[in-house]
Amino acid sequence: MTRRFKHAPALPSYLAALSVILLFALWLRWPGIGMGLPYFYREDEAHHFNRVVEMVKEQRLDPEYFHKPSLHFYLRMPVVYASFLYLKSAGVISSMREIVTRDPFGLGGYALSASHPSVVKWNRALSVLFSLGLIIFGAGCARRLSNSNAAALGTAFLLAVSPPLIDNAPIIGVDVLMALCCTATVYFALRSFDLESRLSLFLCCVAAGLAVSSKYNALPVIALPIIVLILGRNFRKTDWAMAVTVPALVFFATSPYILVNAALFAEHLKYEVWHYAIAGHEGHTAERGWPQFLFYISWLNREGVGLGILVTAGAALIAMGLSLDRRKALFLYFPLIYFLMMVMQRANFERNMLVILPFVAALGFWVVELFWSNTALRGSGKNVTAALLCLQPLWLGVAFRGTQVDIPESRQAGATAIVALATGSQELAVSNQLRFPRAIMALPGVRGVNQDQINAAQLYLTGFDYLVLGPDPESEGAILPAFLSLQQSFPGISQRERITINPEIRIFKFLDGPALESAIEAAAPTVPVVFSSDPQTHCARDGAAAVSEGENYCWIDRRRDAVSLKLSNPARGGFMTISFEIMSPWVGQSLELETAGVKQAIDLTGVKPGEWLKISEKVPVPPGTREIVTKVRLTQVHSPKNLGVSEDPRRLGIAVRKMKAA
Repeated sequence: MTRRFKHAPALPSYLAALSVILLFALWLRWPGIGMGLPYFYREDEAHHFNRVVEMVKEQRLDPEYFHKPSLHFYLRMPVVYASFLYLKSAGVISSMREIVTRDPFGLGGYALSASHPSVVKWNRALSVLFSLGLIIFGAGCARRLSNSNAAALGTAFLLAVSPPLIDNAPIIGVDVLMALCCTATVYFALRSFDLESRLSLFLCCVAAGLAVSSKYNALPVIALPIIVLILGRNFRKTDWAMAVTVPALVFFATSPYILVNAALFAEHLKYEVWHYAIAGHEGHTAERGWPQFLFYISWLNREGVGLGILVTAGAALIAMGLSLDRRKALFLYFPLIYFLMMVMQRANFERNMLVILPFVAALGFWVVELFWSNTALRGSGKNVTAALLCLQPLWLGVAFRGTQVDIPESRQAGATAIVALATGSQELAVSNQLRFPRAIMALPGVRGVNQDQINAAQLYLTGFDYLVLGPDPESEGAILPAFLSLQQSFPGISQRERITINPEIRIFKFLDGPALESAIEAAAPTVPVVFSSDPQTHCARDGAAAVSEGENYCWIDRRRDAVSLKLSNPARGGFMTISFEIMSPWVGQSLELETAGVKQAIDLTGVKPGEWLKISEKVPVPPGTREIVTKVRLTQVHSPKNLGVSEDPRRLGIAVRKMKAA
C-alpha cells in the first residue's frame, strides 16, 4: 500500500519556504567562494583543484590518483574548462597552460596560491551547489520520515545555518558531494519504499553508486537498494538484479580507471584504510570506540547541530527503538552504520561526519512533530520549539559567515608593498615560502628565493636591493645580518606552518657599510676577470672564457668584483696608464675603480645605456709586476629577464673591453 502525505495540498507553500531557506543558505555560503583567494588555506583543496586543472590541461581522463574515487574530478573538469573559456573571452588568459598548478615549495609540489582565482571561484560555486542540493534532499528525507512539511523546513533551515556545512560548502573536495549523494540515496530509498516505485529504486541505485564514487567512506550506502527490497513489498525479481548491478555499474562508470590501474588503486585504497583505521592523522586522532564517540558527540553539540537538536535526536533514537518499524529501520540504516564505522576509526576529521547532519536534524524535528502532533498548541508549539532548537546553530552560522568576510591576511598588504617597490630597476628577492601568487612573483624585478638557503651578502652582490622574508623555520627565529635594515613589516603568524596563513612578513633593505663589506668578503672571495694582452678583447674568469657568443667584451656581474690585466712583460716600475672602455645597460649606473691604491669614481648618469665610455688612469706599478688588478664597485647589477627588458637571464653590471697598459 502506497503512503501519501497528509499535507500534500501545502506543497506550493512548502516549496516557496524551501526556496527562501536556500537563498538564505546561499547568502551564508557566498563569502566562502572567494575566501582567502588567491591563497589556499586547505591542503586537500589545493591538491584537488590543481589535479583537476592538470587533467584538463593535458586532456587526460585518467586521474592517476585513487586515494579518492574519480567522480568529483569528472564533475569539475567541465567547470574548469568553462571558466577558462570565460576568462579567455575576457582577454585575461589565452591558454590553459597559463594556469599555474605546480610550485616546488608547495606541499607535494602543488601550488598553494591560485594564478587565476576566478577558476577557483567557479569550482567553489559548484561545491556550493552541491551543498544546496544536500539541503534539498535532507529536507526531503525529513518530509518522508515525519510526513510533515514543517519538519522538513526545520531540517532544511538547520542544514542551511550549520557552521560545518557553511565552512565546507565551498571547498573543492569530496565530502559535501558524498553527503549529497548519500542523502539522495536515502531519500530515493524512502520514496521507493513508500510509493513502491521502480523509478525511485533505480534512482536510489544510481545515487548509491555515485556516493561511493565520491568517497570510499560511503560504501555502506551501497546496500540500501537491497534493504529497500528486503523491507518492501511488491517488487519484482528483476529489481534484485538492478539493486545489485546498477550501483556497481555506476561506480565503475564514474571511476573507470580503477579497472585500468588496478594495482595503483589497490595501493592507494590500502593506504586510506591504514590511514583511517590504524595510523590516524597528526592532530586528528582519537582511540577507537568510546573516545571517538565522545569526540563526535562533542562536535555535534558544539558546531554540527547544537545541543537542542542533539538531545531531541537522541530522544528520537530511543523512541524509534521502542517502536521500530520497517520505514524507520530503512531511514536509520545508513546514518547508524556510518556513525559506528567512523567511531571505530582512529582518524577523526570532522568533515567525514557532514553526511550524518541531515539525518540528525531530521530525527530531531521528527520528535518535535511527534510531541506536538496531538496537542491543542500543535502549530504554535512546533514553531516555537523549532525556533529554539535552531537558535544556537543560527547564531553560530551567522557569526561564522562574518569570519569568512573579514579574514586577516598579511600577504594582501605585503603584495601591495612589493608592487610599490618593484619599480624602475629595483630588484627584490622574495621568499618562496611565502607562496605569493604568480601575479606577484612574475613582476619585473621580483625573483623567488629559498628562504632556508639564502646568502644575504650573495644576493646583494648579484644586484638585489630588497629582501622579503616570512617566518623563520625555527620558532626562536634566525639571527639576521646587521647589514639588513628593516623597512616595513606586516604582523602575522611568526612561526613556519605547513599551510601558510597570514604569515609575518618583513621587508629588508641592504645597508651599505663595514658589516656588509665583511659579509661580502666572507661569502664570496673575488675571482677577478683576467684580460690577456693577446688578443686584447679576450677575457676569462677562473680559467673559463668570460666572453659570450656574439660579444667582444666581458661582463662584471657583481657589485664587488675585480679585473686583472696580464702584462706581456714584467713592469719596469714607476707609473703606467691603464686604459679600457666600459658600457652599462642601466640608467644611472655609477662605479668606483681602485688600482694600486688609486681610486676613481665614475658616474654614468649622463651616458646612455649601451654607449661606450673610454676610461684611463695612471697608477704606480712596482718593478717586476706581471699583473695589474683593478677592484670594481658597482651600484647596479640586474637581470634583463628579471626586469622584463629581454630574455637574457644573466646578471649584468658593466661591460669591459679593450683593456691595456702603456
